[in-house]
Amino acid sequence: MEQQPSHPLAAAAAEGKIAKVTELLKANQQHRKCLQDLALQYAAEGGHEKLVKILLKGGATIDIEIDTLRASLHVGHTIPAWCPPTAVHLAAKKGHHGIVKILLEHQRRIPLFPLLLREGRWMSALHESVAENDIAMTKLMLKNGVTVHYPDKCADCLSKDYGRLSGSCGNCGRCQGRTALHVAAEHGYEEMVRLLIRHGATYKSQAIFGTTPLHLAAQGGHDGVVLALLQHGWKPGKISYGTSPGLLAAQNGHKTTVDILGRHGGIAAIRSVEWEIYPLIKTGDAQALEILLPHANNIIDRHTLQHMFENAATSGESSTLLVLLKYAVTQNRLSWVDYFRVFYFAVEWCELNIVEELVDNCPWTQQERDKHIPVLLFQAGCSGHFDSALILLSWSGGSQLRSDYLRNVLFGAIKCGHLSLIDKLLMEGVDLHEGLPRMTNLNIDGCAHLTLHTAAMNIQKKTALHYAVQRATLETINLLLDRGAKIDGLDELGQTPLHSAARMAYRGSGIKLLLSHGVNVDMKDSQGRTPLHLAGIEGNDDIYKLLLDNGANPEAKDCTGWTASQRLAKAQARRLESN
Repeated sequence: MEQQPSHPLAAAAAEGKIAKVTELLKANQQHRKCLQDLALQYAAEGGHEKLVKILLKGGATIDIEIDTLRASLHVGHTIPAWCPPTAVHLAAKKGHHGIVKILLEHQRRIPLFPLLLREGRWMSALHESVAENDIAMTKLMLKNGVTVHYPDKCADCLSKDYGRLSGSCGNCGRCQGRTALHVAAEHGYEEMVRLLIRHGATYKSQAIFGTTPLHLAAQGGHDGVVLALLQHGWKPGKISYGTSPGLLAAQNGHKTTVDILGRHGGIAAIRSVEWEIYPLIKTGDAQALEILLPHANNIIDRHTLQHMFENAATSGESSTLLVLLKYAVTQNRLSWVDYFRVFYFAVEWCELNIVEELVDNCPWTQQERDKHIPVLLFQAGCSGHFDSALILLSWSGGSQLRSDYLRNVLFGAIKCGHLSLIDKLLMEGVDLHEGLPRMTNLNIDGCAHLTLHTAAMNIQKKTALHYAVQRATLETINLLLDRGAKIDGLDELGQTPLHSAARMAYRGSGIKLLLSHGVNVDMKDSQGRTPLHLAGIEGNDDIYKLLLDNGANPEAKDCTGWTASQRLAKAQARRLESN
C-alpha cells in the first residue's frame, strides 16, 4: 500500500509486531472486525507469515467488504475506495509466495456458503502476479483456486452485483471486466499468455465493450502474443468500438503485426473503409494508412478509391495523399481515379500542399493539362485563393498564356465576389476588356453549373463587366466600373453589358447601377436589338418597364423589323398559352 500507515494498528502489522497488534485489537472491540482485516493487509504486504496465520485464525477475511472498507477509511486507511487491494493483491505484488499460498488455502477451506467470500475480488490478485510477469506466483494462484477468467471489478460494482462473477464490470466503467489474459497480452508477456491459455483462458475472454486480449497485443505490437492468441482461436476480425486489432496495430506503426493478422485472415479485420480507412485519412495518419492499404484491396473498388482521394484532397494532409498515390500506382489503380475531381476539390479548399503534390505527381499528358488548367484556375478564383492560382500558373508553363490564364482566375473571382482578389489581379495587369479565353471539351461531373457558365462565356467572349452584370454582386460591378471597365464595351455579338443584364429577370439592381453610370440604353447589337428587345424576348416585364422608364425606345426595330414592344407581346402570349 506504498504510503506509510497512519493508524497504530496498521503500523504494528506492517512491522510484524504480533504482541502490539493483539493488544490494539483487544482495545478496539467495537471495530475489531474491520481492524483485523486492515491488519491482515499490512501483514501480508510486509511478508509476516506468522502474523497472517494468527489474524486468519482470529477471523480476518481476505476480501474487504464495503462496510469494512468504509470503517477502515475512518481509521486512516487511504486506499482509493473504488478499487481497494486485498491482502492477496498486496502479497502477490510484493512476491510473497508463502503468504499468498496461506491466504488461498485458507480461502479454499471456507464453506460453499457464503458465496461472496468464496468468490470475491481477491481473485483479481491474479492480475497483479501477471502484471509483474511472475510465472511462479501465477502458477501458485491457479493451482490454489483462483479462476483464470475472473474479471476485475471495483468495490462499488461488487456491492451492486453481490460479488457474483458476472463476467463484466458495468457499473463504474473503471475496471471494464479485464481478465488476467488482457493484462498479459497488453504487457506482451508471451510465456504468461501461453500459461493462462493452458489453464483455460479462451477466446471468449473479452472486456466490456468487446475489447479482447488480441486488441491489446496488436496495439502494443507484441507479435509473439498475437501469434499465440491467433493459434488458440482468437478472431482477428473482432471489432471493438469500431476498432479492429489490425487497425490498432497500424495506428501504432506495427507493420509486422498487421502482416501476421493478414496471414491469418485478419484483414478481414479491414472490413469497413468507413470505420478503418477514412478515419486515418481524416486524422492524417499516413503511417497507419500505408500499412493497412495493401490489406484492404478486396474492399477498395473504383468508387471507394475515388472517395478516399477526394477526402485526402480536402484534409490538408499531403502525406496521406502521397500514400494514396503510391498505393494507386503500385496496385495499377491510378486509372481508377478521376484526377481532375481530386484536383478540383483541393483547389476549392485551397489546400496548397495538396495542390503541389497533385502537380508533382500528375499523370496527365500536356493536352490533358491544357484542357484542365483553365477550369482549375477559374475555381481558384471562385474560392478566392490566389496562392492556388499561382501554383497552377507556374505549372502551366508558357508565359504567353499567362494573361489568358489570369483572366480565368478573374472571372471566377467576379462570380463569387472576391473583391480583394479582383484588385490583385488587376494589379497583375489583367485586361478587363478581354473576354474569357475559350475552353473546350469540359467534363466536370458534379459541376454542371460551371460547365454551363463557361460555355456561355466561350461562345460570346464576354468581358468582365458583361459577366459581372449577369452573375456578380453590386459591389463587384461597382468595383469593375471604378477600375475602368467600359460601360458600353462590346462582346462578339456586339452587345453591351446592359444587353447581358436585360436578359436576366432578377438583375434589376445591376441595371440601375449601369443606368446611373450613363449607359446608352438604346445601343443596338449585331442583329439590331436593343437591351429592351432582349428584355421583351425573355418576357422580363419588370426589366422591360425599368428600361422603358429610363428612356428606352419601344418602337426601335431590329434587323428583322420587330420592335421591342412586339417582342414583349409575343413573349406574353407564349406565356399565356403555356399556362
